[in-house]
Amino acid sequence: MSRLQQLTTRWETLRMEEDETITTYNSKIKDLTNESFALGERTSNEKLVKKVLRTLPKRFAHKVTTIEEA
Repeated sequence: MSRLQQLTTRWETLRMEEDETITTYNSKIKDLTNESFALGERTSNEKLVKKVLRTLPKRFAHKVTTIEEA
């Protein structure tokens, strides 16, 4: 499996844990994005935002709704 395929799999399975901070989760996403970029794969801001909103724990549900409705 190529490095880019490994990163894609990690991206697809990445979820924020209930006890994880936004800062830690953001770092994980940023690291994956930077590694992918180094291999020639660009990630749009829209894709990043959708990923974060889709993978936040339920405790952020009201904030996700507010952002999506804005």
